[in-house]
Amino acid sequence: MKQRIYYLDYLRVLACLMIMVIHACEYFYIGSDGGILIRSHYDALLVTLIDGFCHSAVPLFVITSSYLLLPVKGTTTEFFKRRADRIIVPFLIWSVLYCVLPMLWGGMSVDESLSGLYRIVYNFNGFSGHLWFVCTLVGLYLFMPVLSPWLKTVSRRGEQAFLVVWLVASTYHYAKLLWGDEIWGEAFWNEFHTFYYFSGYIGYMVLGHYIKVYTDWSKVRLLTVGASLAMVGAAVTWLITYHRMTLGSGQSFYMLEIGWRFCSVNMIAITAGVFLMMKAISSPGRAYPLVENISNLSYGMYLMHIFILNWMIPLIVPHFGTLSSIVLVGASTFVLSYAVCKLLSVTPLGKAVVGYGR
Repeated sequence: MKQRIYYLDYLRVLACLMIMVIHACEYFYIGSDGGILIRSHYDALLVTLIDGFCHSAVPLFVITSSYLLLPVKGTTTEFFKRRADRIIVPFLIWSVLYCVLPMLWGGMSVDESLSGLYRIVYNFNGFSGHLWFVCTLVGLYLFMPVLSPWLKTVSRRGEQAFLVVWLVASTYHYAKLLWGDEIWGEAFWNEFHTFYYFSGYIGYMVLGHYIKVYTDWSKVRLLTVGASLAMVGAAVTWLITYHRMTLGSGQSFYMLEIGWRFCSVNMIAITAGVFLMMKAISSPGRAYPLVENISNLSYGMYLMHIFILNWMIPLIVPHFGTLSSIVLVGASTFVLSYAVCKLLSVTPLGKAVVGYGR
């Protein structure tokens, strides 16, 4: 039996909660028509502070996966089979449920349900927009066997060089604001710019491997460096998103969310900082049995939580202020998602539904 890495379980639980808080925040800046809705500068302040920091949850899941899986062990076929059982089967089940269950209780028409089911053939559907990340994760898994041989032989300097180029690539959206729509060799006939092949979530996979191999640091250093990175990244994220949110309604989501881009340099700083701080956890602690169980169920919780969150918002938001609502909606969604996944996990089809384990 593999030895558990305690802090990765704590990290996965934290990231799962952060995802639910992100979606609890959306009520306070997305209007009923799908456009930007700014109720007050106070709401904008809270959303940009909380949501901006919590956006690091997505890349934290990527780093955790790379930390555990890279370099790939065993044959490529075995690796893909394990990932398919764990990731793809539950994803398909919940993609269907998001189209079918709302139709059964009158939340959507038959035509909308059929349209959503058809969309699963080529993309995530609009009723389960949060499942975009599973498609991205599958792509990263496909690339892991390609990346693994390089990671086995590359020097520390070589890995550092890759990460430096990746950081340059992570300024892409800001560079476009400065110089225009086409930069670094882009043209309408060529979207593959100079740093294209060094950009995106692959950098987080390399970062996860680098941290695993080269950051055997003391707790004090982990906490000091981690907190510094997280605070600087969070400050930059807040300045960008708060400024854009307070410009008022009517702006595009693209412009609003530039500061929240998962592969932007400021989000990389938050993610690396949080990961390093969590790495300082060296012992399980009294809460670990529960943490381990939640960690094992976290993927299923992620898949199903939008159902519960949509039920919690009308029950909580009308009776509480912005901050209390975000906390209560996020926390109640987390607890109830865990309870439902726990019940599902003991059924005969539990593993297929919730993707239990690592």
